[in-house]
Amino acid sequence: MRTEEGFLHLAFVLDVYSRKIVGWATASHLRAELVVDALEMALWRRKPEAGLIHHSERGTQYTALSFGKKLEEARIVPSMGRVGSALDRAPSPRASSRR
Repeated sequence: MRTEEGFLHLAFVLDVYSRKIVGWATASHLRAELVVDALEMALWRRKPEAGLIHHSERGTQYTALSFGKKLEEARIVPSMGRVGSALDRAPSPRASSRR
């Protein structure tokens, strides 16, 4: 997102069942810490049971060891979309607003 102070990246965790954003983080970078912070907020707010599935694209933030470790600690099952498939992002608010 463009802001008056520069470019800002937003990561969010969407609960597909409730259609609510349950975690988010912003940063001036696209490093793994951004998505880890969003996931940590979602975990704190929702306290999910083991076996939850986290689906993401194949960006370097989501394939980073630190993100995978956080998923493993929370006993969350990772899921990643296929390379080049825009349909994997269809549930996100940004994608659904284009319909």
